[in-house]
Amino acid sequence: MPKYVYNCGDCEGNFEIVHGMTEKQEQCELCGYSGDLTRIPQMPSIQKTKQSGHLVDEFIEKNKKVLKEMAKDAREQEYEP
Repeated sequence: MPKYVYNCGDCEGNFEIVHGMTEKQEQCELCGYSGDLTRIPQMPSIQKTKQSGHLVDEFIEKNKKVLKEMAKDAREQEYEP
């Protein structure tokens, strides 16, 4: 659920609260006043994650090819008894 910041018109304090997008805060968390609450717009925080999955996949494919070539060379090699 998203976090919202509200300003109370009575005590002039700001408080944060978590609720659904369609819900509306009716009472001040600081003073208990029910009335003049204004939601303060906030910038959302977006965290980027490192996407290293594609690199792992590339290395796996390269190593599969190398291992296939090594197995082929080992089969073709003649060994002395």
